[in-house]
Amino acid sequence: MRILIVGAGSIGQLYGFILQRGGAEVDVYVRPRYVDEAERGYRIYERRKGLDAPEIFEPAAILTSPDEVADEEYDAIILCISATALRGPWLREFTEVIGDATLISLTPGLDDRDYIAQYVDEEQLAMGAITAVSYPAPLPGEEASEPGTAFWLPPLTPALFDGPDDRLRPILKVLKNGGMRSRAMKNLPQTAAMTSAILMSMIGVLEMVGWSISELRASREHRELLDDASDEALSIVEYRFDAKRPLPSRLLGPFTWSGLLLAAPIAPPFDLETYLEVHFTKTADQTRMIIEDYISRREKADLPSPALERVLDEIGDDPT
Repeated sequence: MRILIVGAGSIGQLYGFILQRGGAEVDVYVRPRYVDEAERGYRIYERRKGLDAPEIFEPAAILTSPDEVADEEYDAIILCISATALRGPWLREFTEVIGDATLISLTPGLDDRDYIAQYVDEEQLAMGAITAVSYPAPLPGEEASEPGTAFWLPPLTPALFDGPDDRLRPILKVLKNGGMRSRAMKNLPQTAAMTSAILMSMIGVLEMVGWSISELRASREHRELLDDASDEALSIVEYRFDAKRPLPSRLLGPFTWSGLLLAAPIAPPFDLETYLEVHFTKTADQTRMIIEDYISRREKADLPSPALERVLDEIGDDPT
């Protein structure tokens, strides 16, 4: 397969590396200022193996403009960008030159699928949910032989995709061959939106307490705020999709959050608090955009949002 990765940050590098390892020819689409980095190749660490022996992901080609994309033929194009970066006039121009390539978006916004569908036929559009962790290595407190990108594929957590079966099947096969368990899932945008509602609420409250999981767990006030904020966010997702939240999210509460926060740092082979601070500070504009969207939708539905508004007010402007 010939695949184009749009955006070569940590996630773009991970998917490019996995797909190339699985047998695909992988190009990257980046801004001109990132060409030199792409030409040098990306150092990739599989985190469970340590940070002393990187593998190299070298894109087959590096593209920077729609005109260059128009000269190529791709089986699939994967958008590895934030929900905020997705918005803008560039998408119309870009989608006009992709031909019949399957367009897969990994962005987490509530209406990202509908936004992209303005420019792409439904039959060539697919969505994906990121279940891997990928970050610029080393994190503070880590040591690596050379700077690069580290990734971790959590066990029992396949990458999820929703789209036309005939288009997804070969992509899932290449991902599997590259070492990333993947599967198709119906109604993924709805499921992903429920998960994102919980995650964005947690990230907002965690930022309020200085990214300390132990402090969040110890503060009943903040655990109650987290519970209220996630409930407000989940409620508007239920309203948006006319669907009930899954049973596990219905069982959330201050006591449940205490147990989850106790267990969360145990599994990853890196310091979870440091990763969350580094990653979600970098994507702070996306967190704020999504929380603002929840509040706006609740206002339109004549629903108050005291918890979400408090979170947004306290974390303030984008720290980046």
